Amino acid sequence: TGTGAIVIGPEEKPKKFVDVDINIPKTKMCNEDAIAIVIGNRDYEKVSDVEYALRDAKIMKEYLINVLGYKEGNVILIENAKLSDFVTYFGTKDNYKGKLYDYVKPGKSDIFVYYSGHGAPGLRTRKGYFVPVDCDPQKVEMGGYSLDLFYENIDKIPARNKIIVIDACFSGKDILKGISPIYIEVPRTYLMENTVIFTSTSGTEVSCWYDEKMHSMFTYFFLKGLRGKADLNKDGKITYKELYEYVSDKTEGVPYWSRRLHGFTQTPEMQPEDAKGIFVKLK
Repeated sequence: TGTGAIVIGPEEKPKKFVDVDINIPKTKMCNEDAIAIVIGNRDYEKVSDVEYALRDAKIMKEYLINVLGYKEGNVILIENAKLSDFVTYFGTKDNYKGKLYDYVKPGKSDIFVYYSGHGAPGLRTRKGYFVPVDCDPQKVEMGGYSLDLFYENIDKIPARNKIIVIDACFSGKDILKGISPIYIEVPRTYLMENTVIFTSTSGTEVSCWYDEKMHSMFTYFFLKGLRGKADLNKDGKITYKELYEYVSDKTEGVPYWSRRLHGFTQTPEMQPEDAKGIFVKLK
């Protein structure tokens, strides 16, 4: 770990090398106070598995260490998170001071939260929920972790900068039986200072896989962007805007390849849409 290589389980063993998984660039970035929570939910008890979620999470950890300069001990990888894991790290409605809060140095630490797995809407609230691996999505309002609560608690953490990357859809398509996809209102970031949120889909869209690359579609292009492809003006720096423009490019990015391979369009989003700042310094 931290060397640009990855150890994977036998059920995930690749049949070939995947470009974003090998030769991960090592930049000179150093962000020793930054804290990351990286969640990969693959093995679900009550719904279909998310085939590449663990691979997504493990490789994302390597990019945080090698490309973004996070200390290995500050990148917490959670495999197949249960509801108790979400509560432990992100807190409850009555107490927002979970482990993530405890790890942060006020005003000095950046935080990065990544999630790959199922999301679902509450059938009563029409709000979005992360689906822990032990959750029945039909009762997600009881066994899931509220997206609203997640954002509210993250907002209260006194971190310097906050980056949230969510590779999940929240329409309920494919995991809620006998209902039409539900459009949920995702909280906007105008109430959250110093926060940039990347999400893999818009509206009632579905997040798809990129089977040839053995990653989710969005995470594959996100990682490829981080390794330099998103440096659109070739200045050795990747801004949030450049990364978003790369992953959401209609001719080369997620929208094109989701339509080409799966027959539907997946459109990533970034909030705020005019997010400013440099995400990666490649040199």
